[in-house]
Amino acid sequence: MSVVRRFTAGQIKQLRSEFASSNRIEDFEWETVGYQSGESDQPFIHQIPLPFRPVFLRNLYGWLICLKHSRDADFVLMRHMTFDPFAFLFASLIKNRVSVHHAKEVAELKLVRSNWKGRWASWLERFSGRFLVRKSCAIFGVTGEIANYERDLYQASAKIHTFPNGITLSEVEVLQDERSEFDIHVAFLCGTFSSWHGLDLLVEALEQPAKQDRLKIHLIGHIPDVLKATIEQHPAFQDHGTMEEKEYREILAKCDFSLGSLALFRKGLEEAATLKNREVLAMGLPILSGHVDTAFPDVFAYHRKISDISLHQMIEFGEKMKHFSRLTVRNEARQFIEKEMIMRDAVAFLEHLDHA
Repeated sequence: MSVVRRFTAGQIKQLRSEFASSNRIEDFEWETVGYQSGESDQPFIHQIPLPFRPVFLRNLYGWLICLKHSRDADFVLMRHMTFDPFAFLFASLIKNRVSVHHAKEVAELKLVRSNWKGRWASWLERFSGRFLVRKSCAIFGVTGEIANYERDLYQASAKIHTFPNGITLSEVEVLQDERSEFDIHVAFLCGTFSSWHGLDLLVEALEQPAKQDRLKIHLIGHIPDVLKATIEQHPAFQDHGTMEEKEYREILAKCDFSLGSLALFRKGLEEAATLKNREVLAMGLPILSGHVDTAFPDVFAYHRKISDISLHQMIEFGEKMKHFSRLTVRNEARQFIEKEMIMRDAVAFLEHLDHA
């Protein structure tokens, strides 16, 4: 369960995949519920009553709902709510609550707001987070790095489990294959290019003197003004701006691979499990990234992690990926990105926990 002011488009996609998968599973019951201040047309998202919509009272409502669900369920997976004073009242009362984390909250709160408000929120999170995590029956992290971080930061005794993002493959169509025999087409897809996406690092890498007629990089998303002029003058870049999925699929059909985030270290992270990467893999598009994806083994050929981006690496990876069909990439990724399989792994972990 999750309680927020308003779910983002990515969060809704993630919950929708979970909800759809739960309806196909017969050997265990999994209820997906989300609560937000506004209305929603999604069957699994409910509106928070008006008196509980202010920020702290929203957290109170989340705990009341968690308490209600805990009476009927073996376990309640509750997305972590930051700097939450109600944790001190409710955390110890709900013995079957699993704390679910999508970020290193103490560190990330300072990044979200770099002024005194961010430092104050981070300081409060150290206290409420410590109590909440230590009182959890298990700790789930969207990456193994995050799960270990939460356990080690608060010296918690609870067991940890990696619960990465996943998708429903049946809802994602495989791309048409319109790749060039000679040119290397690359997609870099974001809603907005933030610092951790590392677009500036890509621009810097391609400023080095080198013949790059073969490389075409398609930027899809909002580009920061500080990089606009450089990108417009660079022959390798094509700025498409923000686009709907139907539009950018036509561009992805030409591409040999997609770029993942190149500067996740700016968020203090080395691992991720981004929804966008799962979507493009389901479309049949490999990924070159600056970070480890927690779901994939080292031998997985279609998500390659690099330390530094370079023209040579992109050309080499693009040439290699031309030899694999869209369907091969999708099928090889299925076991790591299909939400149903991720949920089954979580249930297997909880069954073992229950009998430990």
